[in-house]
Amino acid sequence: MKVRSDLGPDAVILHTKKFTRGGILGMMAKETVEILAADDVHIAEPASRRPAVEAPPEPVEDRRIRTLESQIQSLQGSVERLLKDSHPQAQAVDPRLAACYERLLASGVDEPVVQKIMAQIPAPSGLDDRQAETLVPNALRGFLEVSGPVAMAPGLPKVVALIGPTGVGKTTTIAKMSANFALLEKKKVALTTVDTYRVAAVEQLKTYGDIIDIPIRVAHTAKELRSALDGFADRDLIFIDTAGRSQKNTLHLSELKMLLGGIPCETHLVLSLATRDRELYDIIERFSMVEVDRLLFTKLDETDSYGAVLNVLDRRRIPISYVTTGQKVPEDIEMANPDLLVRLILGGQAS
Repeated sequence: MKVRSDLGPDAVILHTKKFTRGGILGMMAKETVEILAADDVHIAEPASRRPAVEAPPEPVEDRRIRTLESQIQSLQGSVERLLKDSHPQAQAVDPRLAACYERLLASGVDEPVVQKIMAQIPAPSGLDDRQAETLVPNALRGFLEVSGPVAMAPGLPKVVALIGPTGVGKTTTIAKMSANFALLEKKKVALTTVDTYRVAAVEQLKTYGDIIDIPIRVAHTAKELRSALDGFADRDLIFIDTAGRSQKNTLHLSELKMLLGGIPCETHLVLSLATRDRELYDIIERFSMVEVDRLLFTKLDETDSYGAVLNVLDRRRIPISYVTTGQKVPEDIEMANPDLLVRLILGGQAS
């Protein structure tokens, strides 16, 4: 009340201090209060009338910024300590490689896989920082396994079957591959579908066939499939589209095996990279009864965690053939190559 009486209703108390004065041996001492107050930028004298020696108060916004900076620094230190505690193996990595170690973990690569890759890297002693930074990408390229494009032999039709669970984009992927081979590489392409569970899928594939100007046949049984393939004997490349099968349905997988059994075809297991790692492992394991030759990853545009590619390859050394990055036909498909995969795993984005 005294401060407001002296300085007005907008006065602000900046500092208070209590102390005792007078008395004998602490007895009969009088408690005194010193108050530092301000109105705008004017500093009031302490109520005790002692001259003030304190500096003008720091602006509120500056104090907030300084406090926020301090909190950010503290948080950064906590995160670094947490990473070291959570991943003690990272402390044994050369400091110049530690950032890549953490980026691999952030990309979803399992730590045992990261350690396996790091163990293949020679000691970077004697190398400058730029040279040391190339060691991890080089090790990743050596760890990745890709198959290259679909290879065709002159005079013999190459048969390629796409299999996989529901919803991974098999039909759209076949349309992309067919269009690229037919329109860009000028190959004689044909389509066969055994996906008779979904009428829409057959109509979709027929629409693609009409647009690309390639023939398509529908087969309901293994006998009809072989007959359809025989009818395309003059073609360079024949794609077989199959119905999506749940990896948990053993009966459907057995039917798929019977359909493709005895047919000399290259089988690509189509996997969505947006699927959880544990499910990917289960899908690969259960579909292996159909003799998987290649892995084809779709929906790279629907995730920003690409480490599952390395985790899968660590468990099953099945080469990767192609990756898809969107819904556009025929643009959004690329042949899998180590440089592309390394860029994605180390923090890039699918185009």
